[in-house]
Amino acid sequence: MGMIILKNSAKSGIFWVRLGIDFKEKERKEFNEKR
Repeated sequence: MGMIILKNSAKSGIFWVRLGIDFKEKERKEFNEKR
């Protein structure tokens, strides 16, 4: 049971990291277009 939770949290961690990177990339593109 503990291992399953660990694996799921690791997967969701990667998911949130990717989400954060995508969000930053979008913000950077919009920022560059405004300049």
